[in-house]
Amino acid sequence: MSKCISTFLVDHKFEHDRMLKSLLKFHPEVNVEVVQKEEVIARVKTYAYAVIELPLFEKYTTVTHIDNDVIILGRIDELFDDSTDVRAGRNNTDSGRCAIHGGLTLPEVDVFSYVNAGIHSVSSSSFMEEWDKVCSERCHEFPYGEQGVLNHLFHSGRYNSKILDPINSNEHWGSSFTEGTKTYWDLWKRIIIVGDHLELNGKIIRMMHIAGGTAVKPKLSDLLSPSVVDFIRNITG
Repeated sequence: MSKCISTFLVDHKFEHDRMLKSLLKFHPEVNVEVVQKEEVIARVKTYAYAVIELPLFEKYTTVTHIDNDVIILGRIDELFDDSTDVRAGRNNTDSGRCAIHGGLTLPEVDVFSYVNAGIHSVSSSSFMEEWDKVCSERCHEFPYGEQGVLNHLFHSGRYNSKILDPINSNEHWGSSFTEGTKTYWDLWKRIIIVGDHLELNGKIIRMMHIAGGTAVKPKLSDLLSPSVVDFIRNITG
């Protein structure tokens, strides 16, 4: 069996198409499983990731999820590396913030270890089964629901888990540079082009996650310098 990328197509087709274009530019070899809006609505109650992804382990050894509002900026082999059970990037920034808010935590998970569910990869069906089970039984007990459950299990010590961009690394994966006071993404104005990649404060940006839970996302031209927007458009077409 092989690996796959799982993604939900709900309301924002433009974002979804842009994410897939960026993914397939760097990883044309991946298997993509798109779950349509009707199926999501039919199967999802109070949580989505585990209930959608668990059945995919009948066909694949590794299931990776990438949210619609992500842009891939280069090869992301580390995300798919099945030498660990589960992988994800930090949710909070290097200053311990989450967008315009304080950093998210759990009693057992500190601000620099808490991961974001919008980009994750799982190579252990047991992990996915437990994520699904805990969500179905007591998802409401965790702040931020299924993401809280993900962090609870990720840091439980029962699984070999990997944070893709620990605080002392030179990389950002997804959400660990989402911070601002006026908007969720004020920091992004400082992103620069360095050779064949983007950087922020000397750290390589592997993926951009326009996260924040808002229904309407701003245009890239409102968040980034013109040269960085052009760089991204050369990737997304």
